[in-house]
Amino acid sequence: MDGRRESKCFGRVHVNRNGLNQPVCGAGWTAENSHMVCKELSCGKLIEWTNKTDVGSGVMDDVRCSGDESSLWHCKAQHDSPLNCQQTPHVICSGSVEFRLADGPGKCAGRLDVLHGGEWKRVAKSKWNEKYSDNICQRLNCGKTTAGNHSERFFQGSGNFVSIACDQNQPDISSFISSIFYSVFSLSGSWSLSRPLVPDISECVKSEQNTPNEEAVGITCENHEVVFLKGSESCTGAVGIWQNNNTFWLSGSNETWNSEAAETLCQQMHCGRLTKFSSSSSAGDISDMIFRAYRCSGKQRSLFDCDKVELPDHNETIAQVECSGKINVSLSEGCWGKVRIFAEGKSEGVCADSWTEEMSKTLCQETSCGEAVFKARKLPSKEVVTFKSLHTVGNNSNLRESTFVKTENREMCVPAYVICGGRENVRFRPSRDKCSGVVEAFYERDWLPMSTNAAIRFGADYDFCEHQKCGTFDNPPTRLELPHDGEAITAIDCSGDGSKDAFKVCSISLTRNSILGVQQCSDWREIVLEDDGCKGEVAVYSQAGRMLVSSEGWTETEGNRLCTDLQCGKFKTKREVSGDDSFWKKTFKCPNDGKAESIWDCETESPPSLQRKKLFIECQGQSKVSLSSNCSGEVRINSSPVCNQNWDIDYSNRVCQEMNCGNAFVNTSGLPGAKSGLYVSCDQHHHVLGQCGRVEGTCQSSVSIHCYKNISFVTSEKCGGYLLVKYGKKRENVCADKETLNDDLLDTLCKKMNCEANDKPAKQANPETPRCWKKLHCPADVRDVNYCVTTQPCKTNKQVFLQCKGYIPRKTDTQTDTKKVPPTSTIVIGLGIGVVVLILIVLFVQKLIDRRNQKSRVLQQMFPDRGTDFDSEMYEEMNQPDDMEEDFRQDRLLAETEFVKGKGAQSSSSLQYDDVDEVTEAHPLTPKELTPASFRGNYGQEGASHQSGGKF
Repeated sequence: MDGRRESKCFGRVHVNRNGLNQPVCGAGWTAENSHMVCKELSCGKLIEWTNKTDVGSGVMDDVRCSGDESSLWHCKAQHDSPLNCQQTPHVICSGSVEFRLADGPGKCAGRLDVLHGGEWKRVAKSKWNEKYSDNICQRLNCGKTTAGNHSERFFQGSGNFVSIACDQNQPDISSFISSIFYSVFSLSGSWSLSRPLVPDISECVKSEQNTPNEEAVGITCENHEVVFLKGSESCTGAVGIWQNNNTFWLSGSNETWNSEAAETLCQQMHCGRLTKFSSSSSAGDISDMIFRAYRCSGKQRSLFDCDKVELPDHNETIAQVECSGKINVSLSEGCWGKVRIFAEGKSEGVCADSWTEEMSKTLCQETSCGEAVFKARKLPSKEVVTFKSLHTVGNNSNLRESTFVKTENREMCVPAYVICGGRENVRFRPSRDKCSGVVEAFYERDWLPMSTNAAIRFGADYDFCEHQKCGTFDNPPTRLELPHDGEAITAIDCSGDGSKDAFKVCSISLTRNSILGVQQCSDWREIVLEDDGCKGEVAVYSQAGRMLVSSEGWTETEGNRLCTDLQCGKFKTKREVSGDDSFWKKTFKCPNDGKAESIWDCETESPPSLQRKKLFIECQGQSKVSLSSNCSGEVRINSSPVCNQNWDIDYSNRVCQEMNCGNAFVNTSGLPGAKSGLYVSCDQHHHVLGQCGRVEGTCQSSVSIHCYKNISFVTSEKCGGYLLVKYGKKRENVCADKETLNDDLLDTLCKKMNCEANDKPAKQANPETPRCWKKLHCPADVRDVNYCVTTQPCKTNKQVFLQCKGYIPRKTDTQTDTKKVPPTSTIVIGLGIGVVVLILIVLFVQKLIDRRNQKSRVLQQMFPDRGTDFDSEMYEEMNQPDDMEEDFRQDRLLAETEFVKGKGAQSSSSLQYDDVDEVTEAHPLTPKELTPASFRGNYGQEGASHQSGGKF
């Protein structure tokens, strides 16, 4: 029994006793007992049994069958009544098993389901043997399996799984199927062929547990047939029938083809209602065509539910139909997204279970979305869909002529998802550059950049620059390596048969936290504003050199597009400038649809007229370059720090020259730590940093520079001593070769520090304090001593020791005053004594005040009428210091005077220089404004770096 109702060949075991169905208890139940149950009920062989918990009274318990009994009741058992059952046996016999092909486009194709224990279950494909497929098809009167059985896919459904595996004790199905038909003699005396003996595959069914990610078996039999419409549009055309790779045509005879049949066909195809039906003559040889005919009453849901009849005599026409609906297959996002089937006036999804790679290729071709299919990054989640599956008809390439299986109850499944693409999906990132920059590919909803050295393989004939109409590949003068936090493409690999027009299936490899590279083709060009990056004449740089842009056709629309590309905000103003310079050979006019992604999308093929003028544009924004300190510090563009990565000394020179600080002396890294900043890339034609390309990103450290104008020289003592170079907050020792330390250089160094020319030749000595080193080296063309400072290594770590006039050397220990600085212990003792003296003074003053207050109270008691006078006298007396106090003050002032005089005996030059860094910067030794003009000579002129081309 199944629950409280009787079931055939499966369920809990009961015995009918005196007209009542009473359960059998499961204590000691065996497989032999189960075999006896299946045998007694004529239900075939035992498939499986189990004990199920069921507390209640039973009629038998502890059953022991030998197999020779005629019924279960005659087996040895306990028959006491009533019996308290803790368990009852549940038995499944092969006679309860049924098979069907479900959720397919017809009765003879679909997912294999097995009725097992009263529940329809799917068959696990991992344990399926294809030799069983013929057996299933024959059981269902569907012939044998087709050659294309393996490629067909069906809706997977839901529910539990079973497996079908026949062991050695069961019949060999494959050999049995190949056996010959046996013959029987009919009553009429003629011989006929009957159905072959089919082995009972139902005996091979077993339950399966733990089947994650299992796939269900699908079967297509040779008797499977589908109907299709062959016409220029969907839901219209000649009625065809496809079966086992053969095409049949529906007869257009008036005897069978009528409105009932046509209406049934429209509904079967999900094409709405019948609009009209007709018949047409065959365009080809009628002898080459095979026809079929059906007679419908109008109540059937499918043409194949109608009666199949013999063909009428002299049939030479094909049935034609036109339905009210339309069917179209598309993608939700144009060239990518979820597959959408438009039918019966609605756009609905279809499950991915039946969707194939070939369908994806066909859909991409039908929608003109490229020659390749990209594999998805991540499939969408399950959702409610209307169509279970879609099945193409034979070799038909048109998806709208497919067979669609619609759900009766809306199903939950992963929808079919396709990404079309190809060579058109790869481009240079839109910018002020053309044919140069970061390469990116459109993948699903995003344009993803390509990482450095990313591979693009669309076939042997594919050349990226050629496809972009940019000439041939060319190494860019500057490779900007930009760290990228998001997803980036490392490879696009498309397979195909090698031919140019072959459709391809592409895989895309992705990564995170990569480095983006720059590619450049031979026909590269860049548009700039010549003054400061956001203002100036509009020029185009290319391999042909510098050419100016004609003002023809330029409006606010083109101006806004250009200013945006240059990261300069919105357009402000423009004007025309006369001139005879070389002009760019094309003009610019942006399309009206507003879809221009860069100024190069506005370039036209029209050349400028002969009456051309130069174009001057000013944007509202600026590319303001600054340093955090005077001629040194962190480099910033519009208050944003510049990243240290990819930075070049030539970029530093641009910054220093733009700030009127000469050339750059040295680059250093700014504060470490991730922060938002700008990555900068400059070319040779960028004369200011604001013209260079820049991209926002995350810096690990910013760049700091020091210009030569920021350099100053100091010595450890006044007008002499160890020579140091100072820039920013750094002081470093100075070394030099002997030939460099000539008289002119020494004189200039002395005058730099507001001292007279050198008195004695310079010498080199061991450094007083360990520091980093800078070397003095003065080429003949250097006119500013600051430019003599280099980062060249020192041959010997000997520090330049300078002696200008007025130099007072530091006194040694034997030369210093006998009054030496007392040791720390003496100072501590002195401070302690001072504190004690201070406390005694406070106590003394407090005692004096108490004594006077006591005196005042006594006088008030003796002379109460003169209280006010006494108070006045008391305050007057209090305002006058005691002799003791006055003496104390005089002694203290005298001591301080003597101390000051003693200290004044020492000159400032004799103070000890424990650390040169402690020299007060508020009083420089050599103020620039005090340097006599006659001393500038070869080293005094600033701005020489501009005259020498920035060399040093």
